[in-house]
Amino acid sequence: MGISFEQVEYPKDIHYGAFDIETSELEKDGIRKINLITYVDRKRNECYALYYIDFDKYKNQERVYNEPENLISDMKDIFNEHIMKCTDFKIREIIENTFNSLTFILKSFDTEKNMLDYFSKLVFNKCNPDVLAAFNASFDITHVYNRGVELGLPIGFWNKHGLGYEHIKPTSETTRMIDKLTNKPNLKPEGYFGYSRKPTMCQVNYANMSHTMCIDSRHLYFGIRKASTFSSTSLDSVIQNELGLNKFDYSHVTDHVTKLP
Repeated sequence: MGISFEQVEYPKDIHYGAFDIETSELEKDGIRKINLITYVDRKRNECYALYYIDFDKYKNQERVYNEPENLISDMKDIFNEHIMKCTDFKIREIIENTFNSLTFILKSFDTEKNMLDYFSKLVFNKCNPDVLAAFNASFDITHVYNRGVELGLPIGFWNKHGLGYEHIKPTSETTRMIDKLTNKPNLKPEGYFGYSRKPTMCQVNYANMSHTMCIDSRHLYFGIRKASTFSSTSLDSVIQNELGLNKFDYSHVTDHVTKLP
């Protein structure tokens, strides 16, 4: 005898968090620095924007540093104007209510290392969500983890238990954080922590280092829609399908987010 969907009990108070990172252009040494991290916590209704200071490279960053409240106010106005482009009233109301319920917190750091250290403690110690989501998380999580280790953070910094990726023995390991010959951390491994970057594959193994379950919202979204055909698996495509909106257009400022002035 089968069990209908309505009979399945599920927790109604799951604590969700989501994050995204922005990186610099590929530098001469082959590194993409993480220059901005955004984290949204739905239980606390907080949105954090973390960045490290580099006034020489980012000419407009001084205004962000000196006038954080003005920047937050301007961004709220711009986003609320963008929301009005949604033609579905019910969806627009949900977006407006969610956005306007958030408290925005802007934090600057002297170094990328300090920013990553704070971010890890913010997520896994202060907020400690049950679920942490990112779109194409296999890139974001891998890049955060690798950059942290490269900059000297402990291998286990990406969770509250001090567990590193090398403590996990997945059945189909695509990335090895310990070099077998030298028994030292391999700081630039090939590949990502997920089994597959294909958006229809939900198999990932970066979720078992912490109480917090890390999920790839891209894998999840397209994985449960395998029977459908999509012209694109980009975030812009998902937003357009579900919300009737496009991502915010910043083409008047730069042609790519890694080239922000």
